[in-house]
Amino acid sequence: MHFHPQHMPLPASLTRLHLDFEKSGELTALTRLHTLSLVWADPQGDALASLPSLRSLALLQCFTWPDCISQLTGLEALTLNDARSILDAMVEDPGASTAAVAAALPQLQRLTHLALVWPVGYPAPLAELAAMSSLRSLFWPAAGWELPAGAYLSSLTRLVTRAEALPALAPAEAAEAAPSLRFLGLWCEEQDEAALHGTLRWLSQLPPLRRALLAASEARFGRCVQAVVGAQRAAPHLAIDCFTDVSDSMGPFLHACGDEYSPP
Repeated sequence: MHFHPQHMPLPASLTRLHLDFEKSGELTALTRLHTLSLVWADPQGDALASLPSLRSLALLQCFTWPDCISQLTGLEALTLNDARSILDAMVEDPGASTAAVAAALPQLQRLTHLALVWPVGYPAPLAELAAMSSLRSLFWPAAGWELPAGAYLSSLTRLVTRAEALPALAPAEAAEAAPSLRFLGLWCEEQDEAALHGTLRWLSQLPPLRRALLAASEARFGRCVQAVVGAQRAAPHLAIDCFTDVSDSMGPFLHACGDEYSPP
């Protein structure tokens, strides 16, 4: 249910809820809620911790991430899209909630889908991420942070990230570290021609991979057509798609990933 509350109470029978441009208000009565999405709607206090059925949580363009995330041990899907990189001056203590999220990740042992749009300029939870062995799907668009090698790679089937954030592993090492990886979405706009050629060669040497979606400008791909064709010939088991609708955000690219990225 998509809801824009004014003075109406929320029905206690709700199982799915999307709130836009509002304070989350009183959620504690929604004991059947299993899917919650909040846009520009900062959760109040420990309201989320009182939702025993919650399995999927998305906080989109929120200025605060609640401290109670560590208590949401039943979560299977978590999306955090931070607004502070847009309006940082409006936040009193931007480092506090990022630290709280980093501390919470080890507690979320059932999490299979994680999407973190991390704010620029704050330490990323790389060590905590590396230890998350239950993950199946990861969306990591943060610029300036290379993904670590770690236990999480062994269970991943879907990964969406920037090409320069890929773990520094040779193809043989990557195939061994991520034996279940079937879908890889890569934002390649920051790569020069030589780096993009290298990425294509790297992809073609990953036996488990079945689909790769690469995003870069039309001009950049235009100079690498032969490399794309060569990579496809070298790996007939792999479908390589090129996405050229590049904008200032990864939104269109994420949409193009479709069901390959969507949480369970």
